[in-house]
Amino acid sequence: MRLILVLFALVLYALPCYAEEKNAPVLSDEEVKKSIESAQDKTHTLIEKIIDGKSEENKKHFFMAYTVFNLLETVKMVKGDVNNAILSCADKNPAMKDRLQTRYKTWKAATDKPMKEAQANLDNMLVAQDYAKQEDIKTVFKTLNETREITKSQMVKEPVTTPEACEFLYQKMDETQENLVTLINSTLVSVPQAYNDTPSEEEQGEDQTNAQDDKAE
Repeated sequence: MRLILVLFALVLYALPCYAEEKNAPVLSDEEVKKSIESAQDKTHTLIEKIIDGKSEENKKHFFMAYTVFNLLETVKMVKGDVNNAILSCADKNPAMKDRLQTRYKTWKAATDKPMKEAQANLDNMLVAQDYAKQEDIKTVFKTLNETREITKSQMVKEPVTTPEACEFLYQKMDETQENLVTLINSTLVSVPQAYNDTPSEEEQGEDQTNAQDDKAE
């Protein structure tokens, strides 16, 4: 977990710079607060329905899928910020356009690959379980994104597009590519894969029974 936090901090350090975020004139602070609280309450209610009366193993599986989904969406947000910064920098600095776009194409391809594997593993986690309907779990995920969208709708991000800031972005792309790929593999691939490779309580019980039978013989 410490490695994951360090990697995530390194990725954030090398992300594009943004001008001061300004509140978008969509909802008042009180309306935003109520909307977020309502969405969060909805999420908690749905989660309680899913885990109520379930075994510890099933709860562990659900919250692992829940965590992986959140991390997946966070990485998507980071990738979106980099994409927006590249587009803005290329637009404001024509002399850097080809260099930025060429490097970003390679960066995107390198980070897309583990993301696809991570998404496939998350999908497999949902298919492999039988304690809840997949649609119910996906509904929980949907409410998480609804909360993100409420918050996102109130903020306007404006990338800093000075030549110096865009050059910094370009120079850091090797570092962010390596760190982001490692982060994805550590949190979104290895974690669910390790869970899928772990014997269930029933399988562990069978192994113990077989071992005892072998001893008896």
